[in-house]
Amino acid sequence: MEHSRKLTSLAAALLLAVIPLQADVLEVGAGCRFPSLQAAAPCAAPGDTIMIREGVYPGDQRIVNLQGTATRQIYILSPPDETVIFRGGQDGWHMTAVAYLFISGFTFTEQAHNGLRIDDGETERRLSHHIVLENCIWQNVQPLENNDLLKLAGVDDVTVRNCRFYNNFSNVGSGLDMVGCHDATIERNYFEKMTANAIQVKGGSQHILIRQNFFRDCGRRTLNLGGTTGLIYFRPANANFAVRDVKVYANIIVGSEAAVAFAGCVDADVANNTIYQPEIWVIRILQANIGDPRFIPCSDNTFRNNIVYGTVALRTECNVGSDTNPETFRFANNLWCFPNREGWAGPELPSAESNGIIQQDPLFFAPLYDDFSLLAGSPAIGSGAENSGPVTDFWGRLYAAKPSIGAIEGAYLDRHFWYPYRPDEDIK
Repeated sequence: MEHSRKLTSLAAALLLAVIPLQADVLEVGAGCRFPSLQAAAPCAAPGDTIMIREGVYPGDQRIVNLQGTATRQIYILSPPDETVIFRGGQDGWHMTAVAYLFISGFTFTEQAHNGLRIDDGETERRLSHHIVLENCIWQNVQPLENNDLLKLAGVDDVTVRNCRFYNNFSNVGSGLDMVGCHDATIERNYFEKMTANAIQVKGGSQHILIRQNFFRDCGRRTLNLGGTTGLIYFRPANANFAVRDVKVYANIIVGSEAAVAFAGCVDADVANNTIYQPEIWVIRILQANIGDPRFIPCSDNTFRNNIVYGTVALRTECNVGSDTNPETFRFANNLWCFPNREGWAGPELPSAESNGIIQQDPLFFAPLYDDFSLLAGSPAIGSGAENSGPVTDFWGRLYAAKPSIGAIEGAYLDRHFWYPYRPDEDIK
């Protein structure tokens, strides 16, 4: 953990070093120029930095029309080695029609609705776009209604990187909920203890990349690729799918009822993931907005080069719902191992799998310690279909030309010692 703190501090220091010298720094905190983020935001111009000093701040910070430019972002930062927490409120921050923002270094906790909400005003449709969220923590949203740790609605060109999401016990809420979002990258984050989903993407979302994340015990569906949405919330309004063109690459998924649900999803590629001990299903094929002929059936999705390892008897490997086209799904080069199911002949899938590997131990190095690297001799090494998708593995290393199956490339002799964060490490 100390190593992680040093890296975060270094990243913050380097970021401060490249802020344009002619830009203003607007300090927020006790004894500073501004008492709150909400007070500082209207005074920020493109290229400026809003620097929030150490402390615990109330939620319900409302930010509207805060916009940088393509060449001069607005930075919202906490100083290196200072802890900045936003506690309580309906939303920690609620941002509307914001653009070209770089946000890093905050903790959001104990909100009633959403830890952080960024949107386009919903009915006003003033798009939020070009936003980077890094090194933030979301935790302990109140378990009421449809509450999310991070809510993005009508947001395009967004990146969520190196963040942590803990403890959303809302019955239908998510760690990260994206509605009508486009061109998003969700990478190198950690999710733990969700009731419904870790990540949900729906409402006409498209061009979404989910890679190199670690998920632990994330409820009913770790990844809910789609889902039913009210028609007024679709962006664009005439979208005929819940989500399209999603890439799910090199993630590690531990536990949950279902690792991946395709729910009104079209043209997704789920490749080179490691799925460990799913509880009821591995994948689900479902339809969103059932009964509305406008929507394409869930179809044309791919599940390939994944390791699936379980120690319990599942209800079934693949659950298929009504109004879907499961026969259009493609399965290839997955390794399926359930060592406690003697005589198991392989998964029941809606279409034939090519080059699947059945009941061969993938030889993880130390799965009980979250180390899913492959030992020499693993049947997963070099057994993947040649990749047109994921270039780098969970640790950011290049996949071999003939890739390994799973989230971690096994062709390397060295190993990384990266362990996921725990929720009590450094959160106050």
